[in-house]
Amino acid sequence: MRRSTRRLLGELDALTHRERMVALARRARELAATGELPEILADLRGGEAYHRFLAVTAAGIVGDRAAGRAALDDPQPTTGRSP
Repeated sequence: MRRSTRRLLGELDALTHRERMVALARRARELAATGELPEILADLRGGEAYHRFLAVTAAGIVGDRAAGRAALDDPQPTTGRSP
């Protein structure tokens, strides 16, 4: 896992759900602007269900449709398509 991905997860770790989503939205936009977001999303998609949820949420925030489509086949109902 990249250091930038670990840094993002560390920033979100101690926050409440609401604070976490606000911070994720802010950071996703910043990372998209610098071009770092695709690598971080790839890292998160390779992780546990919570990380995959963050990836699909961040992708939705910045309008990354390709990353959103990649999440549709995730077996976790809260991340992908429910069976």
